[in-house]
Amino acid sequence: MKRIFFLALIVILFSILASQSKKIYRKLPYDVRLILKKTLSWSNDYQKYSVFYKNYKDFPETALINLDFSKIRLLHVTNRLDGGGKAVGYVEIYNDNIIIVSGYGKFSYINTKNITKKSKQVEIKTNLENIIKDDNFFLKRSPSLFEDISPDDLLVFNGDLYMSYSKKLGFNCYNTSIIKAKIDLTNLIFEDFFSYKDCVVLDKSKRGFFNSQKNGGRMSIIKHEEENKLLLTTGTFGDVQTSQDDNSFLGKVLLIDLKNRNGIVYAKGLRNPQGLVVVNKGEIITSSHGPIGGDELNNIKFKQNYGWPIASYGTSYSDKIIYKKNHAQNGFVEPIYSFVPAVGVSQLIEVNKDFNILWGNNILLTSLKGESIFRLTMDEDYTRIISKERIIVNERIRDIIYDNKTKSFYLLLEDSGSLGILKNKDYG
Repeated sequence: MKRIFFLALIVILFSILASQSKKIYRKLPYDVRLILKKTLSWSNDYQKYSVFYKNYKDFPETALINLDFSKIRLLHVTNRLDGGGKAVGYVEIYNDNIIIVSGYGKFSYINTKNITKKSKQVEIKTNLENIIKDDNFFLKRSPSLFEDISPDDLLVFNGDLYMSYSKKLGFNCYNTSIIKAKIDLTNLIFEDFFSYKDCVVLDKSKRGFFNSQKNGGRMSIIKHEEENKLLLTTGTFGDVQTSQDDNSFLGKVLLIDLKNRNGIVYAKGLRNPQGLVVVNKGEIITSSHGPIGGDELNNIKFKQNYGWPIASYGTSYSDKIIYKKNHAQNGFVEPIYSFVPAVGVSQLIEVNKDFNILWGNNILLTSLKGESIFRLTMDEDYTRIISKERIIVNERIRDIIYDNKTKSFYLLLEDSGSLGILKNKDYG
């Protein structure tokens, strides 16, 4: 009897340990996690692609060119005040500096000249607490689907710094809005730039409806009708019906006038567009999270409909919804590409022609769940992927920017809370 009791106790203890293993693992120092990943082959990506990367290391070499990759541990990049958890943050380039914002609004910068692990990270004062009056933004102790209220992107244009974020309107009702400040690396004084009336209520009694991770928030500048205007992607915050609602700004790509700050719906039918790039030819490309599978890459055209929540190549979490697979036959625009299974797509960036001629007409797509950069060779109209190379980084990648002066890509890496620096070995 005692033996049965002790066996049952051991089974219970192992069950508890197994259920909490992910939380325990995430609290370990990054260096320890990396050793565990390599020693125990805990990286699904490594197991799946080890045949291609027999000489596995943290950043394997890519085809065509030689890459140099290094990391700088960031001081403030997290979405928890007490550390740990995901190192949520976003980056942008201004002159010779990388501006960084953490998941709870802490700003800092690093000078890009002779950047090393010892480079000084300088904190920037802000007036965010006077603009964003929301404890969920600043006081996150245990981020969740209901409490992941944070910055969504940074954009520098004409001496101004724009920040998109999840804004609280009224009583626990949220949308994706924008504030802006004149760039001053000692003190950023933000003001409201763009918002709108519709929002989704954060109601903890209705699990599965409100989801602050489905908020979009990417920004880019585009020349539209001979004027520079701002593009903003918005997610649904879990309210799927907003994507097809012409009276709602959620689940859309918005076009915003920089002068009068008015916005219109540029395109609709999107779930959670986490990536946005305007390529040299003026094509707008977005990457968007699907449900289970079905992450999408879309070429966005004015007044077009991309199908969510009616059409998707993914599957429903509840198995109660069957999505239409063929977009075109149901009156929607087909995606350029759909990732099945999903890779957790994040930001997109066009490869600058000065980086390397062998990567011409390429787009880099970063991923979260996939822990990789996808190098996509596009056709001339950006409507088809000619080739796709997966470059495994072995970390969740939240953001990517390019600095033409240093010929470097900078990546925001979530697992280690680091700034990744990607260079071409053949050019400096």
